[in-house]
Amino acid sequence: MRQARGCWDVLSDAWARVTSGGAWQADQELFGGLLGWARVVEVTDGDNGWHVHIHALLCFGAQVSADLVGGSVGARMFARWRATLERKGFDASEEHGWDLRRVQLGDGDLADYFTKIAHEVTGSHRKEGRRAGGRTPMQLLADAVDTYDETAVARWWAWEQASEGRRQLTWSTGLRDLRKLAGLGAVATDEDVAAEDLEAEARLGLSVDAWEYVEHARLAPELLAVAEDGGMHAARNWLAARALPWIDEAERPRLPANDHRNVPLGRSARS
Repeated sequence: MRQARGCWDVLSDAWARVTSGGAWQADQELFGGLLGWARVVEVTDGDNGWHVHIHALLCFGAQVSADLVGGSVGARMFARWRATLERKGFDASEEHGWDLRRVQLGDGDLADYFTKIAHEVTGSHRKEGRRAGGRTPMQLLADAVDTYDETAVARWWAWEQASEGRRQLTWSTGLRDLRKLAGLGAVATDEDVAAEDLEAEARLGLSVDAWEYVEHARLAPELLAVAEDGGMHAARNWLAARALPWIDEAERPRLPANDHRNVPLGRSARS
């Protein structure tokens, strides 16, 4: 547990060094100006212990190539990142320490991209982590619940202690407030979330098969965006249009009226 907490602390120190100081001020003015950044902390647990790393999104005011940014801003950011890690007793290689890619928002806007980022954080129970040689925290929890494996239980408890009070998704603030630019407003505090009055009729659930289909087709960000913009009525219409069952406040599966199949709709749609 102490190692995981230490890794996260060192990562936070390094990112703070990357995004502060005179060099960072100069970096922000290149290529039409940096509009802001979003940072996601990802953690996996493998044979060599906890692996803590970040994915960062840099938003510029003009179209720029990954090679151009990588050879200037990216290279300087990585140099500050590695120097801070080395002072803390860690290391980052030039070959494996960073990977810079250009992303395209497509038909969506910055708010849509925030939804996708949030889904990647909360959807870390999927199998990508295991294929990469480690288990995400949600995979540890699933293994602990399904198998009662002592190692998985112990590692999950370690994750609970090390991650308490931390945020996996953060973004630039102040003059380059990325949430404000995306029109998302101020982030809700834990107290704000706890004080929300959630009515029972405003909730719905998906069957295991329906959710597996949504995940398999990578439609979860779209469904979340539909529910956010149009509420539960829009979400139900979205599910009905795809013949996917849901569970309403009475916890009874609701199927499209013209569907009479007696097999799980999500699994049937996948086959």
